[in-house]
Amino acid sequence: MRWDKRAKYALLQGVFTIGSRLVLCASPAGMRRVAAFFGGVAYRVLPRHRRIALNNLRQAFPGWSESELQRTSRQVFFHLALMAAELIHFKAQPQEQLFSAVSVRGNERLEDALSERRGILFVSGHLGNFPLAAARLSHTLPRYAGLMKRMRDPEMERRLSAMRRKMGVGGIMVGDSGVNTVKACLRHLRAGGILHVYIDQRFPEGVKVNFFGRPCLAPVLPAFLAQRSGALIVPVSTWRQDNSHHCVEIGQPVTPAWGQSQEWDLQKVMQTVTSALENTIRAHPEQWFWVHQRWKMD
Repeated sequence: MRWDKRAKYALLQGVFTIGSRLVLCASPAGMRRVAAFFGGVAYRVLPRHRRIALNNLRQAFPGWSESELQRTSRQVFFHLALMAAELIHFKAQPQEQLFSAVSVRGNERLEDALSERRGILFVSGHLGNFPLAAARLSHTLPRYAGLMKRMRDPEMERRLSAMRRKMGVGGIMVGDSGVNTVKACLRHLRAGGILHVYIDQRFPEGVKVNFFGRPCLAPVLPAFLAQRSGALIVPVSTWRQDNSHHCVEIGQPVTPAWGQSQEWDLQKVMQTVTSALENTIRAHPEQWFWVHQRWKMD
C-alpha cells in the first residue's frame, strides 16, 4: 500500500474515532452541531470532491443560480456527516429507537409483493440515510439481505462491518474469494429472499441509461437477476424527513414483459428504476451522493 494511501486511511480513522466519541456524548442538537462542524471542514479540505459535487449539480439543475448550487453542495457535505453521526448514535441505542425514527410507507404494496411468495429485488440509491433504512428493513422483513462491496481501507471496513452486525444488517459481499456473487444472489432470490441492490454508483460496464438528462451506465445485474430468478423488482426510496425522522417508501413493482430482445428488455428495466430514483433525488437533492463521478463512462 502506498504511503499516501496509508496516511489518508489513518487520517480517516482518526477523524472517525474523534467524531464517534463526540457524537456518543452529545444530545440530538449537539450531534447536528458535530455533523455541521465535520461537514464544513470536509467541504473546505476536499476541493476535488467539492468541485465534482458542484459540477454534477450544475449539469443536473441548469436553471439554478450559483448561490443555489453553492448552498446545496454545502448541504451535501453536511448530510454525509450527519448520516455518519446518526449511524454511530443508533448503533448504541435500543432497537425501539430505530423503529421510531424510520417509518415505512407503501406497506400495502410490500404486502402484495410478499404475498406472491417469490424473491424480491429492492432497487434504490445512496439517498437519505440509506444504511439506517436498510437496518430498519432488515428488522422488519424476513430473509432481507443487501448486496455489499467492501471498503478499500481494511480498518474502516472492520468498523463498518461491526456496525452492520450491531444493527442486524446482513448481506452478500461482492468479490469475496470462493463466492460466486451471481449464483449466491440467485440462490437467495429463488429461496424467496429479499435482496437490496444500489444502482447509482459509477460502473465500468452495464447498459446505457439517461440520468438527469445525461447518459451513464447502469448495472445490468438487478434486471438480469429478476429475469433469471423470477423475482419482483421493487423501487425503494429513502430520505430524511426532518431532524429526527426518516422515511422509506416501497414503490410500485416493475413488471417487465420479458421478450425476445434480452438486451433491450434489460435496458428498459434499468431505465425505469433509474428514472424512479431520479424523481426522488429531485425532491431531496441535498441528500444524494453528488461527490462522485456518476456520469463518467471510460
